This record gives sequence, C-alpha cells and structure tokens, in this order.
Amino acid sequence: MDYETIYDATRRLLWGFLTPKAEPSFTLGLLNALGRHDLALHRDEHLGLRTARDEPIAYYVWASRHREVFGLGGDLAHFIACIEQHDRAALLQYATLCIDNVDRRLRHFEAQGLVTLSLVQGAALGGGFEAALASDVIIAEAHTTFGFPEIRFNLFPGMGGYSLLCRRIGMRQTEDMMKSGRVYSAADCKSMGIIDRVVPTGTGQDAVHAYVTGAEQRHNGLAAIYAARRRALPVSHHELMAITTQWVEAALRLCAGDLQHMRRLVQAQSGHRGERH
Repeated sequence: MDYETIYDATRRLLWGFLTPKAEPSFTLGLLNALGRHDLALHRDEHLGLRTARDEPIAYYVWASRHREVFGLGGDLAHFIACIEQHDRAALLQYATLCIDNVDRRLRHFEAQGLVTLSLVQGAALGGGFEAALASDVIIAEAHTTFGFPEIRFNLFPGMGGYSLLCRRIGMRQTEDMMKSGRVYSAADCKSMGIIDRVVPTGTGQDAVHAYVTGAEQRHNGLAAIYAARRRALPVSHHELMAITTQWVEAALRLCAGDLQHMRRLVQAQSGHRGERH
C-alpha cells in the first residue's frame, strides 16, 4: 500500500499517510495511489467535501508513516533512466502526475469549508517540501528539516516548489533557498514564515488534534481566510504545468557528472527503506 487513509468522524478529519513501499520518495506507485484516492472524493449538495463513503471532511491532513521522513522528493532512479534514454514523454508524464495531485489540493477539490494541513515529522526535501507547501497549514516537529537539494545535481524543484514557496516568502528568499541547496531546520522555516507551527518531537499527531479542536469554533472563518488567500495569490494549473515543462527540458540537458550526483542521492534515499512508524 502506497497511500493509507484514516477517517476521524469525531473531528471530521481525514488523515492521508504517505506509505511508499521502498524509498520514501514520490514513486509512480505513490502518485497513482494518491490520485486514485483523491479523485474519488466528491462534493455534497452543500458543496462540502466528502469521502468515497460519503463522510464529511472539514480537515484533510497529509502525513507520513515513515519514522524519519515526510518525503525525500522525486523518484531519482526513474529520472536517471528517463534522462539517459532521453525519454521526454515519460518525464513529462511523471511531472504531470505530481502537478495534478498538488493542483487538486490547492483547489481544495472544488469544495467549500475545507482546511488542509501538512504534518511534517521528518525530512521534507525536494518534492517532499513541495508537497508540504500545498497545504493551508504546515505543522512540523522540532527535529524536522526542509530544503531543495536539486541544485546539487544542477536542476531546480519543478513540481510546484517555486510557485508555492514564492507565495509564502517572496521571490528573493525563494531563489536564495533554491540556489543554496541548504537544509533548513523547522525553527528556521518558522522564522521565515514558511511553516505555521513547530511542536516537540513525537507530538505531531496530538498537535493536529489540538489545532482542529482549537479551530472548530472558527472553522468557517478560517476556511474562508484560506479561500481568500487562494484568490489573492492564485497558483493556476497552467502556471504549474509551464514550470514543470521547463523542468523537463532542464532535466534532459543534464550531463553525466550531474547524473552521478543524482545517483549519490538515490543511495541516500535507499538508506531510509523500511523505517515505518
């Protein structure tokens, strides 16, 4: 199972756990499983979001079952194979799956009254960072780290990272982060305005429950504020696709040395296999 969901009827809370079978990265299997689940969500007569079993959703959380990782980014082994074969179509297909999953969440599945959250309990790098940024609210445990390492192999985060981070902290800081390839602490990201809350390690799920309980009397207002944010700072599917198409072309220009750097990161990803909660 690549994607596991748990519904909390008391809180009208849907948990979506990323549970990749091998490396904690966004494989085609995980992307397809996530897409199948989210495409089955539907709106009721009041335009609220419901599960495939017709359960009302007020909060939808993305989290991970891995002990130390929220997400290490894209499927680098797949990227290397596509680049070496100069398979533009396969790279674009992968990138489009990423964009479509992010776009549905950004649009709140065309529903009203929904608040989305990302609970980060480990490293959120590259595509993992992009996924976290797709939510209205980001809660991170104190030990977590964030960053875009793509510049290390001469590329950039092309599945929404630029658009989403730029809306939170502006173009200058966004580009500084991407050009540096640095890994940032949760405290760093909180001070920069990237994430919303930092909580002690091991208390992430309790922190989500506390957030939902504290927000319940203000849920309508909070959901409306986040809807206004999306109106004021829209990220369109067209923008996401234009940038990810640019990413595909940049990936196809990578040289052998760049791919060797990417292979080192593949080995690092492999070192995190099987470490589940």
